[in-house]
Amino acid sequence: MRNGIVLIGVPGLAYNIFIGAIILGMMALHAALERRHNAGT
Repeated sequence: MRNGIVLIGVPGLAYNIFIGAIILGMMALHAALERRHNAGT
């Protein structure tokens, strides 16, 4: 995936920001699902 982004011409910093945003989004989604699961019990 990184090679494809570099070939398109996206600088390395933008790649790191992109990956960081994905990680933060997944953490937020996990926290929301966890909260919803705990509320149901």
